[in-house]
Amino acid sequence: MGIFDRIGNSFKAGVNKIMDANEDTEALIDQAIRDKDEALNEARTKSAVVFGNVKRLEKEMISSKEDMSNWESKIKLAIEKGNDELAGKAIAKQKECEATCVSLTKSYGAAKITADNLKKSLLELGDDLKDLRGKRDGLIARLKTAEAAQQVNAITANVKTKGNSIDLDRLERKIEETESLAEGLGELKVDSLEDEFEALEKTSVSDDLAAYKAKYAKQ
Repeated sequence: MGIFDRIGNSFKAGVNKIMDANEDTEALIDQAIRDKDEALNEARTKSAVVFGNVKRLEKEMISSKEDMSNWESKIKLAIEKGNDELAGKAIAKQKECEATCVSLTKSYGAAKITADNLKKSLLELGDDLKDLRGKRDGLIARLKTAEAAQQVNAITANVKTKGNSIDLDRLERKIEETESLAEGLGELKVDSLEDEFEALEKTSVSDDLAAYKAKYAKQ
């Protein structure tokens, strides 16, 4: 597994841990940022070796091309001087340089592609880390809001459960039954002897009216 695969898997595991664990979300996000930062630094360090190798291959490739050119000049000089034997030796050396140059060119091309891909991946990781840092406060706020909402919903659900609910209809019927019973008991009340004498002592409105009429009739 390549370093970028391991970094990606590590970061995904960190995000899943944040979403699943019942721990302090702020600390978890900060830890995820630190882990991603460390992974990015490790990737940069290892990628530096690849970049250094590309530079070395490039220099060797350029040097081999210069050697080819130098031997080309020597071949020309030997031919001009009429020294065919020396020209033949120079041609052999020139061919060796050419073969080396072809090999180095292929190696350089492959290394350059790898290095370019590494640079792209490093930039993407850097952007991800920058984005995570930029969204840190917002993510913490969202997670804490979600946790608070979950707690409120849990409380609300608990209040609405059958064991904690109040049957208002049943309560109202019970009150009505109690009121009816009280009225019924009132109807069953029997006046005592004292109540009967008290009623005799009370003067009705009609008796008072008759008294006033008799009084004014004498005047």
